[in-house]
Amino acid sequence: MLIPSRMAVRRRRVFVVVYALLITCGMAWPLLTPWLHDQHEGYCYATRLITLAEGLSSQHAHPRWSPELAAGHGYPLLNFYPPGFSYLALAFLPLGAVTAVKVTVVLATFAGILLLYGLGRHVGGFAGGMVACTVGPLATYTTCNLYTRGDFAEYTAFFAAAGVAWALLYALKARMRPGPLLLFAAAFGAFVPLHTISSLVYTTIFVLIAAVMAARHRFSAARWLRLAGGFALGLALSAWYWLPALLENATSRPIGCWTARTSSSSISPGRRTSSWPSAARSRYSAW
Repeated sequence: MLIPSRMAVRRRRVFVVVYALLITCGMAWPLLTPWLHDQHEGYCYATRLITLAEGLSSQHAHPRWSPELAAGHGYPLLNFYPPGFSYLALAFLPLGAVTAVKVTVVLATFAGILLLYGLGRHVGGFAGGMVACTVGPLATYTTCNLYTRGDFAEYTAFFAAAGVAWALLYALKARMRPGPLLLFAAAFGAFVPLHTISSLVYTTIFVLIAAVMAARHRFSAARWLRLAGGFALGLALSAWYWLPALLENATSRPIGCWTARTSSSSISPGRRTSSWPSAARSRYSAW
């Protein structure tokens, strides 16, 4: 087997980074303009970002209750909408909410293309990596999420899933050593709050891949337990989001169709007070 020189490896890495930049610019050019083109959910993310920032400022914890939404009646927005994307966009909020959303999507696209390349390279070498980082971003549903639906959380979760799968395969190849296993658990824990439906679908795929690979390599009982522990640790790291929402699912009763777009156009965030009972507000604010 030929071992490439260090210079060849550097050139290949530079080529992959430049290629990822070109695809990113080609895909995300509408987001590089001063405006945000019309989409199904595009502007909703700016409202969710502002709501998250104000909630963190006032409650000093993950804000599951947003008193300024639903025309001032309050709404447990982040119980129903995964907050992962908004947390990523918080770093760019000083640039403005809309700009922060756009910058996050562009950076997620670039990083996601590199993650797809890493996953493909792990499975099929350099050629597999190039195919993965080309076909994945340009797939029909991926581009539909970016241009038409504007579902940036699901769009980002698609790329993040590639990173989780890469970390999982790496941990399986390393026979569940502590370092790779913790890397997978951290990646899985960060992935879950990005998009609820995606996390459910991809977790099923991750479990199937792990079970097949573990059976193929004839893992011992101890390695099976480590594998299960990696998934359990990832879920535990993301429990701050899904556990309170799951526990209160039976107590939630939707009484209207309030969207982030409706809320943002009908109220001024931070200038309304909730008309819900104080006990309900304090119960949600305590989390």
